[in-house]
Amino acid sequence: MRKNLVDPFVFTKKTVFMQRLSDLVRSNHSRYILGTISIDKAPYFAAKMDLNYSCFANKVTAHRERQRGNASSRLLFLSQENTTHLTWVLLVTEGKWQSPYAGNEKWLDPIEDRITISGYELVRHIRSGNAKPSWTWRYTGARYDELRNMVVMAIRRHRADELRNLIDSLWRSPAFAGVREQIKKFAQLIKAEWTRSGVGDMPEIPKGLGFVRRLPDKGKKLSMLIKEAEIGNS
Repeated sequence: MRKNLVDPFVFTKKTVFMQRLSDLVRSNHSRYILGTISIDKAPYFAAKMDLNYSCFANKVTAHRERQRGNASSRLLFLSQENTTHLTWVLLVTEGKWQSPYAGNEKWLDPIEDRITISGYELVRHIRSGNAKPSWTWRYTGARYDELRNMVVMAIRRHRADELRNLIDSLWRSPAFAGVREQIKKFAQLIKAEWTRSGVGDMPEIPKGLGFVRRLPDKGKKLSMLIKEAEIGNS
């Protein structure tokens, strides 16, 4: 392993992290593995992955490797609030490996085994007027059903304040195309269930969810996160 540990960028905004993951899958990173790791162990893990997969090579170098028929890779980290662990995803393209230690992972196909982050999954979908599939995020089936049941029970138990909180949370979801379609279904569900309940005025439902624009990277170097964690524990 290298004597000097790498100091990768760590995303601190989940929506940006999700956007970058979809960018990579869209650009032919056709296999992946993911997991979590404690912040203090992340430098050693990142160094090992970089040694095996050159996952922090710049775009020019990665492009040249692909032109030579070699695989290229990217390792992304996400830090979320109230946790001492990082979420990581390693994505690779097709091609030959340069390291004898590379390629031995239990790779997953993002089409068959969807990338899942905090209750959201990355899926292919067809945009109107475009025959070529694109990629978007939506709630997983399990999370969607959980939220649906919470909405229905709040209405049937006449808990208007609970419903307002659910509406506020749902309409603050990252507005990817797949999520927007699900939010439309939630709006229809709320109106139908409230009408059926026959109780007073229905809490206000926002007109729309908006769109996720192209977002700049938001995060910190891993070394900075480690320092902040050390200060917090002192």
